[in-house]
Formats: sequence, C-alpha cells, structure tokens
Amino acid sequence: MELNLFKLAFLSLLFTLFLQINAQDEPIQEAHLQENVLVVDIIDLQSHSPFLCSGTVLAPRFVLATASCLTVRPFNRIYVRRNAEQVIIHPDYTIGQNNLNNIGIVRISGLFNDAEPSRILGGLPTNSSCNLVGWGGAERFPRSEPVNIYGPQYCNSSNPQVFCSTSTNFAVCNARLASVIICGIEDTVNGLLISESGCESNDNRLYYHSISDHAGWINQVLSSSVKQVESLVLILSMMLITLNLKL
Repeated sequence: MELNLFKLAFLSLLFTLFLQINAQDEPIQEAHLQENVLVVDIIDLQSHSPFLCSGTVLAPRFVLATASCLTVRPFNRIYVRRNAEQVIIHPDYTIGQNNLNNIGIVRISGLFNDAEPSRILGGLPTNSSCNLVGWGGAERFPRSEPVNIYGPQYCNSSNPQVFCSTSTNFAVCNARLASVIICGIEDTVNGLLISESGCESNDNRLYYHSISDHAGWINQVLSSSVKQVESLVLILSMMLITLNLKL
C-alpha cells in the first residue's frame, strides 16, 4: 500500500514536471527587426530610471546582453518582458577589467514566442560594412545604421577581443549598450556593442565583441537548462522503475 502511494507521488511529480517543461506563457507580440532578430529593453523594476541596456533574444527563454549591464543590479530586479529567473555572467568577466569577456545571458521566467528560431551565432568580419540594429527599445521598426567593422589591430585597444566600427553618421553614437550587430545573414547575430556611452573619436568609433569569440560559452549556457531537466526526468524515472521492481 505504501509503495503504491509512493508510485502515485512520483507519477504526480513527473506529470507536474512535464507540465512545467511544456507550459508556455502567452506569446509576446514583440516587433521583429528586418533581419529577424528580436530586440528588447532590459529594465530595473525598482528604479526611477529603469532602462539598463538592450537585449537580443537568442532563444525563447534566453536574452543576450553585456555583463557590465547585468551586474549593476541584483538579478531579481532585472526584467525583460518577464522576470529574470537567472542571470549568467561569463566566468572570466571581471568588473572594470577593460571589457574582457563582457557578455552575459538572462534566462527569463516563461517563454518568448517559441515559434521564433534560435539565432545563429556569427562573427564580425573585418573591413566590412554591417548594421548596428535595434537601439531605442523594442520598437516596431527598430533603428538601424550602417557601420564599418574593423579588427582588434585597428582599434587601439589593449583588449584583444575588441572589434570597433566607424561611421560617417554621428547618430550611431546614441546607440544603447548591448545593441546588436547584424552583417546581412538572416537569423545571425554577429556582434554586441560593449561601448558604455557615446563615441570616442571623430570617426564615431564604437566597440564590440564578436559573438563567435564567445559562441562556445553561449551554446553551453543555452544547452545546460535542457540537460538539467533531462537529468531530473531520468532520475525520477529510474526511481519509479526501482519502485516497480520492488512490487
């Protein structure tokens, strides 16, 4: 009798876990960029000036931003159209250390529209023209400006991870931290703006990380939640099988 009760309890737990995995909030009717990348505002729930930075949705539950943005507030104050469930900062990022590994990911509670494909993680091509996209919030037609991308050797930076851009248009200097660079391939995210504010030279120079330099870590974060759920399901299933064998 007691074993039957345990079986019922485990079945109930498995069913609850199944519902949580497959549960979906109402899809968010966010605007898509021309390049089919979803841009959102990352805000502070308790601040009178709530905007922190821009974010790019990489997958239905994950938003890419800079570590320098995501470490200025406790994670339970960060809001990206959903409450933040977890903020994951690159393990080699150190505050104030010249923007090395300045990258982080927000895992939200709930889902963005899961009909959207996961983004392809691309790199910044040097001596090429790309588009700096999406600052100004999650607008229906987010702003996009062309910029010329250059490699670290051109950027006069002691950070070997830094790429930079120049532009003839001063408007790019108003781009928000963590705005995204798109280089023409649909569904591909190529770069992340790590300049804190404004341009630093007459050529309207801004600084970026190339996404491909951090693709291994990003993919590890995106896949880790799936593995955790699969492991929990496997453990519960094995325990249920053990109970069945004892009956």
